[in-house]
Amino acid sequence: APQEIHSSPRQEREKFGYITDMESINIQEKLPKKLFRGNGEFLGERRPSEEERNWLERIKNMARQALGRGKTPEFKELPPVSIEILFAPHETAEDWKGFREALKRADVCVVECSGWSKGYLKFLQNLSRGNLFTYLKRKLERRLKGDYEDYEKIFIEEIYNSKKPVITIDLPKGHPLIASRPPGEIIFRGTFEEMLGQLRARLKQKAEYHRQREDYMVASLKTKLTELLEEFPELGGKSKIRMLITIGSAHVNLFASIKKRVTPDVERSYGDKPAGYDSADKAVIRFMLNKEVSDELIARILLGHVTDLNLYARTLTMSNNRAALFENKLVSFFSVSDIRNFFEELSEITPEKDNAQSARELLFAKLSERGIELPRTEDELDKFLKYPRPR
Repeated sequence: APQEIHSSPRQEREKFGYITDMESINIQEKLPKKLFRGNGEFLGERRPSEEERNWLERIKNMARQALGRGKTPEFKELPPVSIEILFAPHETAEDWKGFREALKRADVCVVECSGWSKGYLKFLQNLSRGNLFTYLKRKLERRLKGDYEDYEKIFIEEIYNSKKPVITIDLPKGHPLIASRPPGEIIFRGTFEEMLGQLRARLKQKAEYHRQREDYMVASLKTKLTELLEEFPELGGKSKIRMLITIGSAHVNLFASIKKRVTPDVERSYGDKPAGYDSADKAVIRFMLNKEVSDELIARILLGHVTDLNLYARTLTMSNNRAALFENKLVSFFSVSDIRNFFEELSEITPEKDNAQSARELLFAKLSERGIELPRTEDELDKFLKYPRPR
């Protein structure tokens, strides 16, 4: 009697779905099978019957469902898209308190990730699909590093098994614009006026970098929308696709750009309220909008920088927004003339500790002379933020 000669063991495993890579599940139901007699005589070819093809299709769908990638109908037209931009500093868990509810409202999550690689994006997508190995591996890596409470911990816990497609519109690894990003540190030299000039130039560079990066994001978003159904066809059955974009709080201009160039159906929310911007972010935002930035604001940024007020703020709160509001309020008590005198006095001090600590102690002494009491706890910080600003 004729007997069927089967394919290789790997092809047999693929036939019955015993592999994990969905791209390899290719049951070749359309390929003819060769028939031979027991003595090896070739009899011809036959194709699988309709019943066999239906059975194979059920096996494939079961494998897809097991991997969270069930077969969905094809849709050619993208449903209407609404966008929510979540502005949040990407540092502490406190900064991301609003992410949980924002993700629940979304169908797609767009993450800020400058210099991303395909491997990292796949890692995020695996997390979202509920890949337990990926999740536990990341948890172990974090535990070895201390597993501190930061924004990534919140993100991983919420995105895991959410079944929300994860994409990015940020600069990919190797993009030439990344190399033009201004360094975070700056070494000031010269007179007070020269330091103001150095700081102003650096903030302008940062503003230009942000402007170009946001232009890239908007253009990338428009492209991603055209590719969304091809990559995630399951979204085609929705009456409206709700897209969540997570971005640092300093990128406030992105909202207006998306509303003007992509869709008017866009809203903004904040990871932590009240929203706060430190003096440097305020200056960068103004430079991006081609608005005037006063010497007074530049001088106050310089004062906050050399005294490292953020370090003191971290003893009071884990919220970047509240830390920024604290810095803004504290430096607002000093004019350009006050800050110039402060630097002259600081230059005469021989620092026995590090420069930032000596500068901070001098600043706090100046505040005490004015009858301004520094907050020592988070409750006292609330009272301090309500203290009237000088006129």
